[in-house]
Amino acid sequence: MIGDSSEDCARELTQAGADAIGANCGSIDPAQMAAIVAALTAATNLPVLAQPNAGRPKLAGERTVFEMEPAAFAEGVAECLLAGARLVGGCCGTTARHIRALADVLSKR
Repeated sequence: MIGDSSEDCARELTQAGADAIGANCGSIDPAQMAAIVAALTAATNLPVLAQPNAGRPKLAGERTVFEMEPAAFAEGVAECLLAGARLVGGCCGTTARHIRALADVLSKR
């Protein structure tokens, strides 16, 4: 977002003594976050966290809304796990339904 690559951030945070690194929020969906997770994982041996939004934010009047359905959110976060994430959750727009869908997907894998 400010010009630093995922790999550079991972290396700097690793050298600074972080216990884990990750990505959250932003204007990408959970499946797109998997590419960031892959880049972070390639640049560090630390555990990687992924906490995506429930889809891309949209403005509805003066309100920000997230329209991604729980099942799609869960599948996208599962892609983050396949890309190397070891810690997962949700950020903006996620609800208990999104986290329940994620738990359901993870319990089947």
